[in-house]
Amino acid sequence: MRADAEGRRAALLLILAAVLLFLFAAVPIVAGLVAAPALASVSRPIQQRLARHVGPNVSALIIVAVLLIVVVLPGAWFTTVVVRQAPDAFRDVHRRLESVRSVSPTTIINVDSLITRAGAMAPGWLEAAVGPTLAVIAHGVANMSIALLGLFFLLATGDAGWNAVRRWLPFTREGSDALHDVFTSAARATLLGTLASCALQGTSIGVGFRLIGNNAAAFWGLVAAFATLLPVVGNALVWVPAVVVPLVQQDYRAVLIMLTFGKLIPAIVDRVVRSGISRRLGNIHPMVTLVGVLLGVRLFGVAGVIVGPALAQTGIAICQLFEREYGLWWTLRDDPRTTHESAGNNV
Repeated sequence: MRADAEGRRAALLLILAAVLLFLFAAVPIVAGLVAAPALASVSRPIQQRLARHVGPNVSALIIVAVLLIVVVLPGAWFTTVVVRQAPDAFRDVHRRLESVRSVSPTTIINVDSLITRAGAMAPGWLEAAVGPTLAVIAHGVANMSIALLGLFFLLATGDAGWNAVRRWLPFTREGSDALHDVFTSAARATLLGTLASCALQGTSIGVGFRLIGNNAAAFWGLVAAFATLLPVVGNALVWVPAVVVPLVQQDYRAVLIMLTFGKLIPAIVDRVVRSGISRRLGNIHPMVTLVGVLLGVRLFGVAGVIVGPALAQTGIAICQLFEREYGLWWTLRDDPRTTHESAGNNV
């Protein structure tokens, strides 16, 4: 019996090591792994209706195909438009910097030095930005592929995948199902809230650029939408320069427009949309969302914006489920009913 216990302990350690190794290796694609069950939870009711007529596999394939048509093709078209406008966008920035030379020489900013340094830094900045940008694009494509592939298998197999996972959980069937519902709803709420917030903030900033006469408003709006995912700085990388240049030019109308559409409206949109969707769909407290984002970004990078709140909410649900099913031993010791039952069993 002792050999069996030692063998079981060794097997559990081996399984734990394999799980930790998998989690460490899966960090770059964790967003896709979390997005798959979130997308499945959103599209499962529609897929179940289609499955009555065409079967589970064909209905799952239809859902994935529709998602590709609705998301990927418009995204590819919009990216083509953005790439086509990119040269005009950078020429417009250069033109605005050159126009700063016309500012009165009494200004405290050395404009010539500013333009010279910006021109000297541009090649190095582009070289430094191309590598990370390509890496982000590659991770995005990988996460999207994994999310769609995982979505297909989750929809096609129904509850088979979850049944296999549930067998390893140390909770009752009802408790495990409740935990699954918490994770799914939290991931869905976080995903939908983040995407909606990024899209609306990028649209607002793009409108601001259009109102101040920028010819590449779509380009900067898309850049701002992606920059919203960045921790700390966020889309300030886009709208702050659009405020500084008109301020130096003493174009206070453009400054006011960009502060309104670049800072004020996106801030309101982010708080209302993200917290509203998280509370309504996932019952996630705003404090849990904030802490989850901070911890998720620290562990997973940009993907932590989506993964962090879902994991934080699931962690809280695990603690509550453990207390409900097993109790807390430091409270059970002081429970007179437990003490009486233990004494009766000893007799």
